[in-house]
Amino acid sequence: MEFIKELTGYLFGNVSLAFSLASLVYVLLGASVHVLYDVQTRYKLNFNSPIPFDWGYFWKKNKWRFVLNITVAIIIAVCHPVLIGHQLAMIHLFLLGLCFDTMYVVIKKLKNRFTTILNKVIDTFKL
Repeated sequence: MEFIKELTGYLFGNVSLAFSLASLVYVLLGASVHVLYDVQTRYKLNFNSPIPFDWGYFWKKNKWRFVLNITVAIIIAVCHPVLIGHQLAMIHLFLLGLCFDTMYVVIKKLKNRFTTILNKVIDTFKL
């Protein structure tokens, strides 16, 4: 019993396991709100997007997004009290989840735009 108490102390610092799990839930809730917003505002006439919503397609296209969100949520839930020095309120954790998922979408769009511009530049130099 002493081993488990010491192990959780090392894993979660001075924060209880319950607070870390609640933090994880709120960060994932914030990320989920942004994902659901993206689903509602998707461009339905896009060639790659199915007209009736398909959960299989949704999970396939967003699997790395969810892996990244879960990883960031775990890191925030475990490390934020140690890094910041105090516990954040649940609303801050919700907003962090929202912001990290938004950053993923922005980085993905910038990568696609940069790739398109780079391909145009390469095509112009081909003779």
